[in-house]
Amino acid sequence: MALSITTPTVSPTEPPESKNATTRNAALANETPSWVDTETDGDAGSVGMGVNAREDRGQTAPRVETLPHGTSIGSKVPAVSRAERLLDLLQHLRRQRGPVSGSTLAEELGVSLRTLYRDIASLQTQGARIEGEPGFGYVLRPGFTLPPLMFSEEELEALVLGSRWVAHRADGRLGRAASDALAKIAAVLPADLREELESTTLLVGPGDPIIAGDIDLGALRRAIREERKVVISYRDKTDAPSTRTLWPFAVGFFDRVRVIVAWCELREGFRHFRVDRISTLETTETRYPRPRRELLRTWFESERIPPQ
Repeated sequence: MALSITTPTVSPTEPPESKNATTRNAALANETPSWVDTETDGDAGSVGMGVNAREDRGQTAPRVETLPHGTSIGSKVPAVSRAERLLDLLQHLRRQRGPVSGSTLAEELGVSLRTLYRDIASLQTQGARIEGEPGFGYVLRPGFTLPPLMFSEEELEALVLGSRWVAHRADGRLGRAASDALAKIAAVLPADLREELESTTLLVGPGDPIIAGDIDLGALRRAIREERKVVISYRDKTDAPSTRTLWPFAVGFFDRVRVIVAWCELREGFRHFRVDRISTLETTETRYPRPRRELLRTWFESERIPPQ
């Protein structure tokens, strides 16, 4: 079912509401992580990714609205249409993997709880499968179609910058996939947004040479998707060789190196392995016994890393 949103006329007593925009900045490391040169056999050394890591509302008077975070009384609040607010609410719900409280949603959107509950009811009457209730939380079930693809200027910039970084700093196959994905997005955008996408001035500067190694990262990513064990031939910093059977579930892309995150059967624990120190990688037909999402979640918890 497609979403159809109409924007009501705002009465003189109804102040416009606003979004509480949140910006997250990511910093790229300019140096090789400190753990890169400290491991011995894939079992010791700080990985730099975690503490214990090792290598290898409308209103009628007298109702009072909640001001968006950071907005003072008397300050000018940017006007946001109800249609835009409803779309923002859908986007917030889509990003959640489980129920999210009404207070959290209201704070993120910069609206009151009363407005939030009314907006949720509006979306539900139009077919959105939003389940939950006050005090429990809300979740958007699959099967609800959004309007034609639309992006804000900053969202387009983020897409272009991210795609350009992948095209420059990831392996060739993943780089081509990033360029192809951006071209597909551009093909379905309205003309004005397509022009914005094609004329963005955010560039990726040159970086240090990547120590890539000889293995096929495409084959490794496929093994991760299919949750299959791999067997690798590995040499540590001291050039000591070993053969490992791994359950790979993540790949870390640093400024200069790439790292496999896996469960190592030999060491019976999580280990991190620099790709450039792997001479051979063979994907087996054996699936590892735990889902990769479970392994990833457990690894995040063990390393005290916030989920990405």
